[in-house]
Amino acid sequence: MGREFWEILETTCFTYVEQEIRVPSIIIIMFSVNLYSGRTFLLAVLLMMAIGRHTVRLSSRAEKRLADEVSELDGYVIDVITNFVSVKSFRQEGTEHEQVIRRRRTVIEAARRS
Repeated sequence: MGREFWEILETTCFTYVEQEIRVPSIIIIMFSVNLYSGRTFLLAVLLMMAIGRHTVRLSSRAEKRLADEVSELDGYVIDVITNFVSVKSFRQEGTEHEQVIRRRRTVIEAARRS
């Protein structure tokens, strides 16, 4: 836990804080060179941030769906294994196997989307 905290702190201090200082400095330099180059660079940075936020939002949703599908499949398989005696006594192995295959296909489709 402590190592993870220090890695996050190091990443924050040496990557993100550096970028928060570097990007405005570059924008100021670009405006001092030429008004048009400053505007172009600023517009590109703002456009990059807008597109990046949208892309990250879509990626995050897809990864959440994938995690949910994997969790549901794991829970179902554990439930089938736990209730093995009941499944075996009612001769439902084929039905359970087909259900696992069906759920696995949804997991694969969710993985392709993420």
